Amino acid sequence: MDIRQHPEATATMIPLMPVKTVLPARRSQWPSDARDAFGGVLNELSAWCRENDWPMVLNHSMAEEAVRRTWGDASQCV
Repeated sequence: MDIRQHPEATATMIPLMPVKTVLPARRSQWPSDARDAFGGVLNELSAWCRENDWPMVLNHSMAEEAVRRTWGDASQCV
């Protein structure tokens, strides 16, 4: 999903409650496809911020949280 096309969906898709994750604490220890997903989300966030003149200061944290919440047991996000 391209977040630039659906900005209203991002707030409703990520729950506010913490979710247990199967990923290690350090991103450097993540599997390569999880790191690739992180890079993709980060690129989309950065592109959206550039297009909308929005600060990018939280993009790394938001991208990491998005990958953690969708990796492994996604049923906990419901």
